[in-house]
Amino acid sequence: WEALDELKREARLLKSLQHPGIPRRITDFEIDSAEDRAFFLVTALPEALSLDAILSQGWRPTEADAVTIAEGVLEVLEYLSDLRPPVSHATLSP
Repeated sequence: WEALDELKREARLLKSLQHPGIPRRITDFEIDSAEDRAFFLVTALPEALSLDAILSQGWRPTEADAVTIAEGVLEVLEYLSDLRPPVSHATLSP
């Protein structure tokens, strides 16, 4: 149940975050079965390819592109660190 509790905490946190660079939480819900309980977190993602997908298609960013991407990631990190208490995240996907 520890993993389920962690997901519920993340859902509550995501609900409180308001930044265009962070996926917006739509809802969350649980479904119980005879064997287990599943937790679903529904978020709104931008209609765009991930950086990984674009790079896999052969795109090679210029220095200016890389700076723009880094600035976008840093803007989100600044927003999260300015919250009280600050928020940190283990994975980021530009």
